[in-house]
Amino acid sequence: MVRKFSSYALGIYAALFIGSVIGVVTKSIIAKELGKESFGLYTYFVSLTVVSASVFSLGMSDILTKVTAEQKPYSNDFNRFGIALVFGVTFVAVIAGILLAGVIEPIYVMALFALGPAALLPVATSVFRGELSTKREVSYRLLRRVAELGFVALLVVVLAIRDEIVAVYAVVASWYLTTLYLLFLMKKRDLFISPRRFVDVARQPWLRTHIVFSVSLWLAEIVTILGSQADSLIVGNALGFVELGEYGAALLFYGLVLQVLHVLANLFVTMFPRDNNKDLPNYRRIFNMNALLIPLIGMGTLLFIPLLSPVLLDDTYRLVTPLFAVLSFALVFRSLELPNRALAITIDKPQVNMQATLASIAIYLPTLWILVNRLGLLGAALSQVIFWALYSTVQAFLLRRHLPGHAAHGVRTALVGFGVYAVAIGAFLALADPALRLIVPPLLYAGLGHLLRLWDVRVLWQFGQTLVASVRRRLARAASTPSEPV
Repeated sequence: MVRKFSSYALGIYAALFIGSVIGVVTKSIIAKELGKESFGLYTYFVSLTVVSASVFSLGMSDILTKVTAEQKPYSNDFNRFGIALVFGVTFVAVIAGILLAGVIEPIYVMALFALGPAALLPVATSVFRGELSTKREVSYRLLRRVAELGFVALLVVVLAIRDEIVAVYAVVASWYLTTLYLLFLMKKRDLFISPRRFVDVARQPWLRTHIVFSVSLWLAEIVTILGSQADSLIVGNALGFVELGEYGAALLFYGLVLQVLHVLANLFVTMFPRDNNKDLPNYRRIFNMNALLIPLIGMGTLLFIPLLSPVLLDDTYRLVTPLFAVLSFALVFRSLELPNRALAITIDKPQVNMQATLASIAIYLPTLWILVNRLGLLGAALSQVIFWALYSTVQAFLLRRHLPGHAAHGVRTALVGFGVYAVAIGAFLALADPALRLIVPPLLYAGLGHLLRLWDVRVLWQFGQTLVASVRRRLARAASTPSEPV
């Protein structure tokens, strides 16, 4: 199980890295060729679609991964039922978008029209993730990124279309094209269900238990995603799409780091589907490695932003580096929140995530509105840090009832780690020499955390050894065995 998990993790990390690079190129074309306003419209569309897709996915993503990993006798039936349910709901939204064309703003029409592929993606790939099916998930994710880049390059660069919403048209067209491939993968996996069988499954007694469980996940997911996307939505409405374009450029780099966090959270659901208490010591080691590694990646990204901005953007984007510096503080809390979120799901306590989210959102949304109107883009970045600080702290205290030792460890790591990160970023800003910036802040962060027993820096060497061993095993297996069918 551990070897298969490591192999899957390596494949997904590689795919996400390649996909992130392709995504950066796509967004760079939009930002440089179409300008801040079009890039702001694109950012607004993505945020609106992500929030809407979380509503229409009905909380099925995490529960499908969990049920698939547990390999229950009815897992296949539940997977087919959940996917069909989401497909039917999103189909209604797509039809509504078609009927409302010309009545509402085009950006909202396209958001409705995009709900089909946007909501189907996390639901279908959650089954692949539960099976640790590397090739299916990797092939689809990469194809989708390549299609986005191809359509944007075709319409913006080759055809030189300068409509302010052309990037949105290109992305939605690419999503529908790649959904055909996803449907092919679903057909190969036998994830379709007949209407008669759908009705039969709906009558099964075990379904009610999982539906009730998924509702808790659903509400937590909606509010969590709303919290993560509210800054872009409020900036777009309060400050305009030009300012949102500047903020979206900072989020471009911030999103690269978050990719790693999201994969870790989803993999933890798969890795600990049964006796999580037995695996808790190993979980805590991974937890500490996450808290050490993710902020270090944020520091590295901060170092290279001044070098990459002239290449990916243009000289009109002047606030990217300071905005990312503020946003990077949220990485300390997010590197702890996402594993705790997965842990709450594996111990069948998803209400912990929902309660923590509701408590944090109640403070975050009015704070966000006030800070954006008073401080502009800086206020939006600060609000992200405030939200994830509140969320991770409340979440850890709620987990104390079920895992007292782990909860106390998480709170201490988050709060002390934030202070250590502030010292490292202060050193980063105080140093002018690029070489010293590359060396001193990471060493300061890792060393202080090691002295304060937040983590053991030797885990980085162990992590590197594990990656090298996984790569060697995959290469050896690929050379000695025939390729698996997609």
